[in-house]
Amino acid sequence: MIAPSPVRPAAPSAASRRVSVPIRVLARAWRELRKMRTAIILLAILALLAIVGTFLPQLPQNPQGVMGYVLRHPVTAPWFARLGLFDIFSSWPFIVTAVLMYTSIGASMFIRLPAAWRRAIDPAQRNRALGAEVASIIFHASFFILLVGVIYGKAAGFVGNAAVVEGDSFTEARANYDNLSEGRLATEHAGFQVKVDSFSASYWASGSPRDFTSRVRIYDGGRIVESANIQVNHYVD
Repeated sequence: MIAPSPVRPAAPSAASRRVSVPIRVLARAWRELRKMRTAIILLAILALLAIVGTFLPQLPQNPQGVMGYVLRHPVTAPWFARLGLFDIFSSWPFIVTAVLMYTSIGASMFIRLPAAWRRAIDPAQRNRALGAEVASIIFHASFFILLVGVIYGKAAGFVGNAAVVEGDSFTEARANYDNLSEGRLATEHAGFQVKVDSFSASYWASGSPRDFTSRVRIYDGGRIVESANIQVNHYVD
């Protein structure tokens, strides 16, 4: 008796192979994105972009500085503008990197949750590994708490600029800012008044600015509440 020859499975068609290639690529990309190493790399890229923002003038804080940079650097400035580097925290490289980082952190955190739960309910697995697992989850979750704070700060806060000449006053009101960017949840302005009594500047031997100091008085409701010196990186709370 002759046994029938085994039936060989049909080879996948060219169309199915074309479909499976993108799926395999996406699956591999997702596996890499879930790794903590990937999240650390993305966090480092975000930090690098933030550092770039400290070397370039930013539109929300210093629009005049941006215009001056554009005039002085006609070759590089258009490329920086296309990348959004003059408003680094709203630029597409920063946003894309942040989205990928939070996706990576979230995926890594939710992978750890079932393992931590199994260790928590199984007395045989309750050891130091459980504490490390819980600490890792809390660490990952802290990034999302930070994200909520940043989003709320953007939505409820505002950024404004105004030039005040020595001897003049500035009343904190929407109409008095030279440029103003408000969040959707921003409330009414405080209405306090700042009086600039004096202004002084010091320079290095090379001629570059060293420090700026403004002596100000702050009034609220017509009553003086504080006198202070405002310097670079030393503001009035």
